[in-house]
Amino acid sequence: MRRMVNADLGRVKRDVRIEQVFDNALSPQMIRVPILAIYAAPHNWSMGLGPDKAADSAAEKMEYADELTQIRAFQKHLPGAKVIRIPNADHYVFFSNRAQVERDVNAFLNALP
Repeated sequence: MRRMVNADLGRVKRDVRIEQVFDNALSPQMIRVPILAIYAAPHNWSMGLGPDKAADSAAEKMEYADELTQIRAFQKHLPGAKVIRIPNADHYVFFSNRAQVERDVNAFLNALP
């Protein structure tokens, strides 16, 4: 799910719920191809979100909980999908963890019939 930080309130607001996407727009029967999903979960927050370390820590925990919710929903609605979690990767996981992503993608492709 996409999240936005409201700087005035210091709160993170949910924008779109993954369950809504599956419930309203997507059914597993619509997808008839192999699926590989690579998630950076938990994300690498080494750059931090702001000067307040306690707020950063709370935001990281909330973000990780939401990432897990998204991953579980994805797996629930697309049970045949191959889901890989790469801990402490950047949002652009294919840059921060290039070798691992290449191995995972190659393994996925080589396992296809």
